[in-house]
Amino acid sequence: MRLIFFFLAFSTLLSFSNAATTLHVAPDAGLTNLKSARDAVRQLRNNGNAETITVEFASGVYRFTQPVVFGLADSAPADAKTIYLAAKGAKVFFSGGVPVTQWQPLSQRQDQAAKRLASRVPADVQAKIFVADVKQFGNFYTLFDRAKRLPRASCAGFSQTNRTPRGDTRSGIHTALVYPEKLSGRYDVLGKLSAKEIAEGELRVIPSYPWIMNILPLASLDATARTIRTSQKGTYPLGANWLSPHRATAWLENLPEFLDQPGEWCLDVRSGLLLLFPQNDTPSQGIVVPCTNELIRVEGETDYDGPTDKPVTGLVFEGLTLMHADRVPWQGRTGRGLQHDWEMFDRSTALLRFRGAERCVVRNCEFLASGHTGIRLDLHSQGIEVVGNHLHHLGGTGILLAGYGPGTKNVNHNNTIKNNLLHHLGQEYAGSGGIFAWQSGENEITNNTLHHLPYTAILATGRIHRGKDPTAECVQTRREKELPATYSQMGWKSRQQFLHSRNNLIARNEIHHVMEKLGDGNCIYVSGAGGGNKVVENYLHDCPGGGFINAMIRCDDDQHQTLIARNACLRGGGHAEGIISKGDNDIIGNLIADLRPAGPQKIHHRGYIIFPYGNITGARVEKNILLPTVPEIVPYFCGRNKRHSALPVLTDLEVLDKNILYNTSDPNWGKKWLAKLRKKGLASKSLAIDPQLRNVKTGNFFFPQGSAAATIGFVPLDVRKVGASQSTTNCSD
Repeated sequence: MRLIFFFLAFSTLLSFSNAATTLHVAPDAGLTNLKSARDAVRQLRNNGNAETITVEFASGVYRFTQPVVFGLADSAPADAKTIYLAAKGAKVFFSGGVPVTQWQPLSQRQDQAAKRLASRVPADVQAKIFVADVKQFGNFYTLFDRAKRLPRASCAGFSQTNRTPRGDTRSGIHTALVYPEKLSGRYDVLGKLSAKEIAEGELRVIPSYPWIMNILPLASLDATARTIRTSQKGTYPLGANWLSPHRATAWLENLPEFLDQPGEWCLDVRSGLLLLFPQNDTPSQGIVVPCTNELIRVEGETDYDGPTDKPVTGLVFEGLTLMHADRVPWQGRTGRGLQHDWEMFDRSTALLRFRGAERCVVRNCEFLASGHTGIRLDLHSQGIEVVGNHLHHLGGTGILLAGYGPGTKNVNHNNTIKNNLLHHLGQEYAGSGGIFAWQSGENEITNNTLHHLPYTAILATGRIHRGKDPTAECVQTRREKELPATYSQMGWKSRQQFLHSRNNLIARNEIHHVMEKLGDGNCIYVSGAGGGNKVVENYLHDCPGGGFINAMIRCDDDQHQTLIARNACLRGGGHAEGIISKGDNDIIGNLIADLRPAGPQKIHHRGYIIFPYGNITGARVEKNILLPTVPEIVPYFCGRNKRHSALPVLTDLEVLDKNILYNTSDPNWGKKWLAKLRKKGLASKSLAIDPQLRNVKTGNFFFPQGSAAATIGFVPLDVRKVGASQSTTNCSD
């Protein structure tokens, strides 16, 4: 009777389409989920409702077994919105997970598959293992207990012993590594596994370049040669890297032989059996299997090869919590990765994905406990606002903006990423960034707070391999029909018209405790992005980086016409490098203070401001304060043709002056360096004097009256205007 009444009431609502613009959704109501709400709004629009429509969700868990897709039929008219939001005070959870409830002790199972798996589990924990039949879910790569991602069964971790020959780091062996001799006894049993059994496992590995992590399916393990082989290629050869002597860089996963710690699990795909070593005596009632890689997709009509797409418009998602999507299985060297395979091109890896959308908003939502990325803005994405959200404990990137590859189709731009809190990302793919703009420009990435990340916090890039190898990074994204035949030989000024990460504003962001797992990364990174990018008024601090952080701000290869201004870079470790510039980029009015070379290896500190390639012809370096607190710091470093020089050769700079050089541990440090520079006709107006900055640790960058900072025209950063506001979703970590 209740359903009949709802049908009649809703039919009346549809017949008077403008009479009501608010719909209510609840787990036990007539509209019970996002899909039914979408369909109801679609019918209202079809009946002529051109007003803003609000869909309110009551408290509850709304489960997704497949994505809810919004298409052109769901667009709001130009002056209206369709708003999907949590009702006032409601806790609304969108979950891609289905509960696992039918557990039983593994020891009680008498079927052959369970017995086979039990024989492989370490004998001392066999009695503690539980099993569930989950074959209806197929293969999956992550498992969750409410808001917690559970770890897969894994070995303790080791460092590969084979090294890729120098000069062969890209063309070497991408499918094999050698494990240490001390592990031979433990791994002998793995060499006896059948091809089908070993194929259930994966190798998580930081390859020969430690700025990426791959997760690759296993092919074989040769215990005699101590060689592990994978069936797919890693981004780079799988040999040791410069992290390998100091920490684990490889792990075997999802094999019952390693199911030995509380909380761990593994899946035998062939039998559909899920093994779990529960944290308590029995499995938690909150355990869920993710059934989809994405929860919501807003997708217009995409003419991939043509010049014009038709975007969905006017959708708003507000106050919702999205969680429990799976990670996507992915091999590194495919030619479809984004720079260095930090993410994938045009793939369904995010909880919320825009793929052909304009004038949409994501506001005050929470994204957590998921296997891959939080939010994607793919291909045609314009005027999208991502504001006031909390993204944390995700397997991949926080927010990704990824347009079309290099060519003439430039339709991913003018988006706003503002006032978001991002932390503890990259928990599956450690090479994931916090906010990543690839082939996407004219965006405002402002007032975000990012912390506790395994790799770089904010990236604006567009670097593409220009050779013909179809598996090299990003090659498959190039729009060859739109590029001139001479593209690969073009200089940057001619070629940047085909690169779309231009004119981004990266401003007033706070970043700390990043680069915690990988190497050769930074707080903010710009590379191959085209010109006009501005990195200004960011507060970058307290980044020991596990000893392997490179610089606080870096303009890498193929990058020019970037403004790096009025940033505060404090208390960095690793290489203790403040700003790296490999092109004609202006470095003006920055404070670089108390960076200290520190790490488990012999640190190669080059300087506070670095020009690795030399030949800088138009850059301005002025009004900066370099304020080291330990001896043996280099203020400037310049190399020519990659031959590094301890004594700067900076005569090609347009301006190198009006900077303050002062070392609190050696008052004569600045004077010595200025004497060297002035012999080359440089730095005549620079100063070696204490700027009297006394409260660096408190973030107070205002100088007393009479400070030399005013003499050079230095404008202090006001940290009160930096980072996400306190109104952003509360962070308990």
